[in-house]
Amino acid sequence: MDQVDVPGELQPLQSGSVPVKHSSSAVDLVALIQPICQLWEKLSWPDPEEAFMLMVKITEDVCKIVVNYCNLLKERVRELSENSDHGSAINMLCVVVNDLEHLRSVLTRLPTQLNWAGLRDRTQHVIGENQFHNTLPAQLQQAKSILGREIRSALDTLGKQLNTDIETHVRNMSTRKRIPSKSTEDAADPLMRYLEQELHYMNENLVQENFNSPNRTGMVYEVPATPAGLHSTPVKEEFRTAFRFEKEAIPQD
Repeated sequence: MDQVDVPGELQPLQSGSVPVKHSSSAVDLVALIQPICQLWEKLSWPDPEEAFMLMVKITEDVCKIVVNYCNLLKERVRELSENSDHGSAINMLCVVVNDLEHLRSVLTRLPTQLNWAGLRDRTQHVIGENQFHNTLPAQLQQAKSILGREIRSALDTLGKQLNTDIETHVRNMSTRKRIPSKSTEDAADPLMRYLEQELHYMNENLVQENFNSPNRTGMVYEVPATPAGLHSTPVKEEFRTAFRFEKEAIPQD
């Protein structure tokens, strides 16, 4: 873990003119894990029982590395968010979600990369089915659950950040609507531009593949577009409808 440093600004990598949507530290971490998988394949440990114990240790270490990185990343984000403007905080949260989902996908592929199925075949006469599944899959699931919890937390924080901005724009709509020369469309224009800008940013910078799964449930953030100041104004119905920002969330582990 000493070889992985959480970057000071959590910026995505740049590859020419195309932005890579993960921070360099997450990429470095994955680069550390790959040789472990390659080494295991080369070892081809002859004794089945020893091979199982070694696999337990390898899986434990990989999970610890990922969870420790997750904790370091969370602490670094907390420090940076205290000294960042609102827009930068939203941008950082997008990178954090990408990083954690990237690591989650790495853990998901780990059983295949370490050939757990082959190990199970080799050890079935010395390691019981329950012992096998109560160790390796349990280790992996615990680490994935920790990542899942942090991703949900980051998405929730992202939603709250957006809600705060939207509520501010909606209050300003109420003020502008009281000006005779301002039409409903004029009053709503700053909010519409904000939504277009932020949703475009997230569409471009959140890795969509991370959220495409039939087992995932919808996460919805709502901000009612009818604060006290708008109830008495003739605002069009579409601006009274709750703004819904929906992003498929991660599996509920």
